[in-house]
Amino acid sequence: MYCLLPQIRIARLFGADALSYLHRRCTQDVQSLREGDCVPVCLTSAQGKLQQYFHLIKEDSQNIRCLLDHGDLEGFERDLLQFRVVERVELTVEEKRESGLHLRKESLAAVEELLTDESLVVSRDRLEAPGCDIYAPEEVLRQIEERLPDERRATPEEYLCQRILGKHLVFPDDFPVSATPLEYELHDAIAQQKGCYPGQEVIEKMRARGRPPRRLFRFRIATLTPIGDNASVYFCDGLNEKPVSVGKIFRSVMLEGEGGVALAMLRNQEYPPDKGEFQLEGQIKLYPV
Repeated sequence: MYCLLPQIRIARLFGADALSYLHRRCTQDVQSLREGDCVPVCLTSAQGKLQQYFHLIKEDSQNIRCLLDHGDLEGFERDLLQFRVVERVELTVEEKRESGLHLRKESLAAVEELLTDESLVVSRDRLEAPGCDIYAPEEVLRQIEERLPDERRATPEEYLCQRILGKHLVFPDDFPVSATPLEYELHDAIAQQKGCYPGQEVIEKMRARGRPPRRLFRFRIATLTPIGDNASVYFCDGLNEKPVSVGKIFRSVMLEGEGGVALAMLRNQEYPPDKGEFQLEGQIKLYPV
């Protein structure tokens, strides 16, 4: 199985101060990266709330590629350059790569000869198996799909289901709730050893307290009926006469004949599985993944 990435955009941050500016602006230790490294990155507000989540590739000290899962370049540029004053740094867009494909790594060998100088291959997991993204002009992507007759393109519902279960979230689709990167469990995108960045004090205080006030949960849903987003989640522990509301589902998908999966932001507390269970209204059971 492979999937289409229709909204992929690549932006290039460049300039004499590109590396130092991004290092101070984001949650990742950019200055310690080696050339060619690809890492997840967050931009946060002064209050520690997530503004952007993307991947970057360090090319050299003056050129950094930003791999976006969305087409809102205006919003990305606004957030990224929000604190630019006199720094010599600019952002441009690579127009020849406006979409992409995600393949299993074992499928890459069958299409490598089709790749051109305008193609970019990045190791990144999105489905159940280890995979890679290919960013290339539309004609190259079409030829690659034709070279994969024994593989099926994932439906949008299948892609959403697998990325929820595999913890491979896409910004901004899977991040509608205003929250910190810690609440979204984006630990790989936060370098604890680096210097200051906007929101660092809030995030580190939250980490020092042991746990954030909320955290992300993934559920399988025991129903074939679509539940919709914004449904309340309850925890039934037998100690209370009524189930206790602990948060809401904000992203869900149903697969025909298989039930569904969902993302929810819940109060960060202990939920002993032997002492209670999660439910939706109507006593629809939820099973943590």
